[in-house]
Amino acid sequence: MANSTVENQFRLTETKPYLRIALLEEKLLETERTCGALIDSEKRYRRLFESAKDGILILDADTGKVVDVNPYLLQLLGYTHDVLCGKHIWELGVFKDIAASKDAFKILQDNEYIRYDDLPLETIGGRPMTSTTCCR
Repeated sequence: MANSTVENQFRLTETKPYLRIALLEEKLLETERTCGALIDSEKRYRRLFESAKDGILILDADTGKVVDVNPYLLQLLGYTHDVLCGKHIWELGVFKDIAASKDAFKILQDNEYIRYDDLPLETIGGRPMTSTTCCR
């Protein structure tokens, strides 16, 4: 990468001014297209995340802290976004079983993803929930 940067700088300095402007404009347009594509992708992801009828919890794989949670899981468990975000996964309800939570967290760190099809959860009031009690 450093080599291509040096080549690009050399290319610009050895080019006539009007060509340099054209090259810079081309690079700017390319950057704008890339930014636009990223913004569109984020909008699609956000719509899916917020409308999913599955509980989604996003963790920081280094710290185990909740980074984001979708509205469905918040409604299901009775938490607010502010209360849940920033907590370690093993501070939450059924996850308080530190050994099991840390084992699951290790799987998350290794695979960058973990899916529970029948994860027992607790509401903010401590009521146990499973996929059979929450989805009726």
